[in-house]
Amino acid sequence: MPKKNLSTSAKRVRAAQQAHPDKSFTELLRADLAAAAGHAVEPAEAPAIPATTGGTRMPLTWSPTTLVRIDYDYDRANADHAGDSRYAAYVRMKGEAFNYWGDESDLDPARFAGEAWRIATGPVMSPGFVRIRPDLTSVRVYRDDYEGALAVAVSMPLSHGHLVGADRWPYDWQDWERERFSSDDEFRGRETPDLVQDKVAVLTNTTVRLTLPKAHLHVPTTLSGPGLVMDATTAVETLVELVNQHAGSAVARVLGQTG
Repeated sequence: MPKKNLSTSAKRVRAAQQAHPDKSFTELLRADLAAAAGHAVEPAEAPAIPATTGGTRMPLTWSPTTLVRIDYDYDRANADHAGDSRYAAYVRMKGEAFNYWGDESDLDPARFAGEAWRIATGPVMSPGFVRIRPDLTSVRVYRDDYEGALAVAVSMPLSHGHLVGADRWPYDWQDWERERFSSDDEFRGRETPDLVQDKVAVLTNTTVRLTLPKAHLHVPTTLSGPGLVMDATTAVETLVELVNQHAGSAVARVLGQTG
């Protein structure tokens, strides 16, 4: 579709979001493009996703296997313009980063997904379009330049209770402390203990890393224009589901959680 038509469609979608606040920009844009092509459809209702399985819609609570999620409400409420998306604005601002070779020839899903995720998370967006569970340090998704695969690396602090042999350490050795202020009691973040003279602190971090199935990644159609925003948003939504599905159980086992 010509860029002019995509731009016109994007404007209609931003207006439609005021009437359909429960629909994502991607859902409405797809419906508008289909209608413009003579195949009018209603925006699909977003499926209800149980909190224990993760997914793109914000679950009511975190769970042992829900590592990441998207906060659509915050994204819309804090956009520069009514009906717009905060993440979409960042994609438009940093769109050149998707055009790796400079000629719009590289539509590799893994490279595209990694860039879409980088923009959707800190430090680029703070708070991110993608939210990370409070007890985790980071969730990084990136393309391995040697293998060409897409990898996810989940970093987290480990308390002494997770370490073999720690029960034989001196009782006064300091461990990670639970954050004093947190919006989630079950998955409360960790913070460094206060420095105490002549007292040892053993603070351990670990990373769970694995590849994500490339066959399930969103395949981008463009590296510029309004279509880029739709592709980037869809890529991130897909990654949220894949990260929770494939990395969630491994992280839960490392932390001794069940879900």
